Amino acid sequence: MNFPELLQALAEHLNLPLKEDSQGSCSLLVEQTLLVQLEMSRDEAHLFFGARLGALSPGRYREEMLELALRENGRSYPHLGILGYSTGANELAFFDALRLDVFPAEAISYAFQIFVEKALIWHRAIERGTYPEEITMPAQTDNFMVR
Repeated sequence: MNFPELLQALAEHLNLPLKEDSQGSCSLLVEQTLLVQLEMSRDEAHLFFGARLGALSPGRYREEMLELALRENGRSYPHLGILGYSTGANELAFFDALRLDVFPAEAISYAFQIFVEKALIWHRAIERGTYPEEITMPAQTDNFMVR
């Protein structure tokens, strides 16, 4: 299945208008603030999901968010997506790749929905300067963290 065919199948499952752009990817603006991109690998074996979740300014909040991202990445299978940090842009990013020979369009649409929801949780937290809803930060005092 080529990328336009896959997008058509996903569009039907998700009830969204998905179209390939001039760069060979598909961008979807979620809640007017989060841009999620889909792209097929050159060999058409994988579908990539990606989103820039927001800027993390230097300081304690960034350190704690990166620690949470590492913990999230270390969760046992199954988990969806990998959180990464771009030092050049000072941004947290979220991405994943699904093998197209393993997942039918219906499973990909389900995985995409989970991906977007998880991306939104992290994106909203960064916008608010808080922590992701599903993760509880340790109790904190003025000078140290209580674990």
